[in-house]
Amino acid sequence: MNHKGRRLLRSFLLVLVVIVVAAAVFFGLFYVTDVEVVGNTRYSAGQISEMTLTGPVSYNSVLMSMLNKTVYPDAAFVESVQVKYLGRNRLRLEVQEKYPIGYLDVNGTNFYFDKDGLVLEAIKEQDVIAAQKEQARAEAAAGAEQTSGSSAPDSRQDQTQVQAGQTAGTESGTVEKASHNSSDTVFRPALTDVPKIEGLNASNIQVGGILKVKDASVFQTILSLTKLIDKFGIQPDYVEFAEDHTMTLHYEDVRIQIGGDTLLEEKVSRVAAILPELEGLSGVLHLEDYAKDTQNIIFDRDKTSASSSSESSNAGEDGETAESADSGEDDQENEGSEAEPESTESEESTENN
Repeated sequence: MNHKGRRLLRSFLLVLVVIVVAAAVFFGLFYVTDVEVVGNTRYSAGQISEMTLTGPVSYNSVLMSMLNKTVYPDAAFVESVQVKYLGRNRLRLEVQEKYPIGYLDVNGTNFYFDKDGLVLEAIKEQDVIAAQKEQARAEAAAGAEQTSGSSAPDSRQDQTQVQAGQTAGTESGTVEKASHNSSDTVFRPALTDVPKIEGLNASNIQVGGILKVKDASVFQTILSLTKLIDKFGIQPDYVEFAEDHTMTLHYEDVRIQIGGDTLLEEKVSRVAAILPELEGLSGVLHLEDYAKDTQNIIFDRDKTSASSSSESSNAGEDGETAESADSGEDDQENEGSEAEPESTESEESTENN
């Protein structure tokens, strides 16, 4: 090789070394070590980070925020994730979720649907139970860490820190890894707040399909009810719909007849106030004819109950408290009750303070 050739080779190697060093400095200087996740309720911050930060540029804050500003993860309840640059080692992942309003149980498989009746996902009942157990363990572990004063953030296998507490009320789902390939990772969402719906008589129950019902307005009713149930923290065992779209909430042996969606928030607030008084009882609470001036709410006990067959509940205008009076052993105390069922043999009164 002549002198000119050796000089060209040295120049090429020098340029190559410069490029390699520059790349190493660039990727090292802007390597992501801190990921902030906001807007997530179905999946944990670690899960969102894992399903979003994939590919060779995922852990470079500059390239990720420039080339992948919006990511569409393969997750049933995530619409999209916006990637925001916070600093040379920090990213924010802003999650836009899909909102399931209820699910149908079909032969042991739960079909979750949204406000338009679109079936988002189908999950086996045993997988839902497994996810709930994992969630309970995660919450217990988090509580133990807080009690002991530990505030260490969650970490992924590559040591990327995830600030999971950025969003209040965030529920942790679970993740089941089948292999190191992200496409084999199974993400289990937290769905304990989604009510079970019965009585819709829907057809076309398949993922990606629109549930076919007689009146599609029922989905807006379910949406409103789901939000109110979550607001007042009174998750029922299931919600039953009649053919005329009147609703009944089931809590163990207590059935609460809501009726239609008129004054729905007022009805649900009354349910939240009265429900603790009905613990251990069996019967029907009547709210189907509830009006703004309603003072007395009737609770009809089942005939199998050990005590009286019906109970009249005097709920005050604020609907916030309910206090049980003495049982049917002293029926004379019930003479102040203003509303009573005609076909009962004995009664007891529950009055507000």
